[in-house]
Amino acid sequence: MTYEWKGSPNYALTRSKIDTVVIHWTGGGSLDSATTRFMNPASKVSAHYGIDGETVYQWVHEVHTAWHSGNYEMNTRSIGIEHVAGPDKPLGDLSYQTSAQLLARLSQTHGIPLDRAHVIKHSQVKATQCPGTMDLDKLIALAKTYLTPPPPSEADLAFQWMKERKIYSDYTQRNSPVTTDTLAIFLERYDRYRDLKSVNSPLVP
Repeated sequence: MTYEWKGSPNYALTRSKIDTVVIHWTGGGSLDSATTRFMNPASKVSAHYGIDGETVYQWVHEVHTAWHSGNYEMNTRSIGIEHVAGPDKPLGDLSYQTSAQLLARLSQTHGIPLDRAHVIKHSQVKATQCPGTMDLDKLIALAKTYLTPPPPSEADLAFQWMKERKIYSDYTQRNSPVTTDTLAIFLERYDRYRDLKSVNSPLVP
């Protein structure tokens, strides 16, 4: 996913730990019309990202506070995402997919849980129709499909190697993870492998 940097002057340097994503819609206006508004210092509004199909605009860096929710405390700990949609322009599937990919990346970057307590509508912060009929449950479910699994640990790799070869000892049990200490005992006992410090070290003779 690539972002088109637009750069809004409407942001603050103060930032809290990011734990929320606030979902917005433009009301039917385009990303370019949103850019015009966000580029005007007198408007005192902005958002971090905007989505229309596969196009993603970025107006404010994530390390900065965008002025998007109408509540400054919420602004300091949230990411604001605009979507080109409105009462007469439902959000399309391609925009849902693009937004879900961004949401998944934000979740993994900032440790934001993918649930309705942390991915919220603008209307949950202040009285507004935004983001109207957008389906946040659909968006969250899609985002979960884009999560990247963490890399396996050395112990996990070693245990998988042991399972594939049906090698077990008194220190391991079938279908149970082993710790590095347990693995060290196992390897020392069989006197076949030495280096436990690198996940790239070979686990075969």
